[in-house]
Amino acid sequence: MPCRTSGQSGFFAMYADTEHILGLPIYHVIGNHDVFGIKPGSGAVSGAAGYGKKMFEDKIGQTYRSFDHKGYHFILLDSIQLTGDTSAWEARIDDRQLAWLAEDLARSGPSVPVIVTVHVPLVTSFYSYQPVQYPADLPGW
Repeated sequence: MPCRTSGQSGFFAMYADTEHILGLPIYHVIGNHDVFGIKPGSGAVSGAAGYGKKMFEDKIGQTYRSFDHKGYHFILLDSIQLTGDTSAWEARIDDRQLAWLAEDLARSGPSVPVIVTVHVPLVTSFYSYQPVQYPADLPGW
């Protein structure tokens, strides 16, 4: 199926067409390649249309959310957090999401099976929560 328009709008139109053809529900989690313009050579400036996570939010939807399906509670988390200099990202779940997650889990109750999905496996973000630098400051490295 030909793309309806050019540029980023054309890409998302083509993607939406593909999703429609599949005829299945698709639930997205944001990944590091979905963050637009943060690298110095991108040519994008902070505040530009779609900058950072804005394009994902505008074209795909929320960066984290949950839903229930057939007796299961699904949680989609945003494991891509921009660093203070906005030229990079780190793998972690931010405080706002953790607070939301606690409320969400409390609402679903302890008897409902929960499935959580993220782009970056949480075990790889372990060092983002530790006071040491990875890996040079760790014993044995």
